[in-house]
Formats: sequence, structure tokens, C-alpha cells
Amino acid sequence: MFYIDSNLFIYASLDRGILGEQSRKIIDLLNRGKIKGITSSLTLDEVIWIVWKEKDRELGIKAGKEIFAIANLDIINVSKKTISSAIELMGKYNLKPRDAIHLSAAIEHGVFTIISEDEDFDKIEEIERLNFVDALKKFRS
Repeated sequence: MFYIDSNLFIYASLDRGILGEQSRKIIDLLNRGKIKGITSSLTLDEVIWIVWKEKDRELGIKAGKEIFAIANLDIINVSKKTISSAIELMGKYNLKPRDAIHLSAAIEHGVFTIISEDEDFDKIEEIERLNFVDALKKFRS
């Protein structure tokens, strides 16, 4: 089980280069049942807002709906406990609030590997970060 960071879905929606291609391959692996993932409800907010801001409202909404359609991806709630833990993680690792919420949600659900292009997760003791290239290599082996 892997925690899927919001940037994977943002690249899948907006990037027509290599990161977009890699992120869409990872989504395909989820859809084919080769891997299982979770992400938090915060991810929907981030993806919809960024795609909306960068392109337009309708594409943002479409991107959100597409996340719901991905097989083998659970969307977990962000609870009061998640936020409380995230605040502690912000202090411990000097994380931005959203990164801390993603990290807290993953840990709370027993997931200790995150797929993300965000290098801020590299300094976290509790998890391992796989960038898109490393994730694809791992899933193909």
C-alpha cells in the first residue's frame, strides 16, 4: 500500500511532459490492480483548486471526478486527530501544513511509503518517498 501525494494527480492532469506521462502510468498501475493506494480528502481540494487555477473550473472539477474513478485508490478522511498529529509533524520537520497533513494521514493509516515528487518528504524518518521514476521501477520489478 502506498500513499499517493496530490502532485501525482496534478501532473497527470496538467503536465504533457515526462512527469505527466509517469504519473499517468502510475494511475494505470492502480487501475489495473498492480498496486493499491490511499490519499486523503485534502488531495481532492489541492488537485481541483490547482487545475482550476491553472486551466479552468470545469477541468478542475473533471480532475476531481477522475480521482474518484481510479480503482484501488481509497480516499481517507482528514480527522481532528490527523490535524493534531500534523501540527506536531510541522514542528518536528519544519513542514508546510499540507505536507504535514498528508504525512499524518499516511502514518495514521499504517502507510509508510509515499509516491511524490516533493523532496520535502525525504527528511522524514517515518516514511520512504518514491519519486515517479523509482516507483515505476519498483512496480515493474
